[in-house]
Amino acid sequence: MQGIVSLLPCPFYEQVNEIWKELEKEAGIVGIKATPYPHFSWQIANNYDLNKLEIILKEIAKNSKPFLVHTNGLGFFTGERPVIYIPVVKTREMMSFHLKVFKLTEGLANEASKLYDPKSWVPHISLAYEDLNENNICKAVKILLSQNFNWVFKIDNLSVICENEGKTGTLKFKFPFMKE
Repeated sequence: MQGIVSLLPCPFYEQVNEIWKELEKEAGIVGIKATPYPHFSWQIANNYDLNKLEIILKEIAKNSKPFLVHTNGLGFFTGERPVIYIPVVKTREMMSFHLKVFKLTEGLANEASKLYDPKSWVPHISLAYEDLNENNICKAVKILLSQNFNWVFKIDNLSVICENEGKTGTLKFKFPFMKE
């Protein structure tokens, strides 16, 4: 799997890393280590034409300015593979940016996830997934309930994370926004 993402800025990047460590220590949850870069995703696919994707994302980043992102509370995706996440609040600016990224890159994606289509996209920062289950979810929620996830920060990059089955994901590209 490969994803077009924005990495979180400091200190939120470090805060998410600390949460992941605490969830591992206290609840045995380690599935998040498959993609060990605190981020939220714009689009994911089985794979992309990385050479063309690099050119397009560089151009988007060159012509983009940082923008504010707000988060609020905790969220859950239910089902066979539950996820605990921090919801990212959609703004018009964010939705417009997502649509631009989506339209310019969808032709380069092989088996793009429909969950990241602009009509169904739920931006989020994953805290626990893969090995989250009925045996550890209560402990995870107990750890997270007392924390404040009402954050405001600037997003200033487009990045690509590549994850091969059973291996830890790697950061392939990171393009800073160039406009101010």
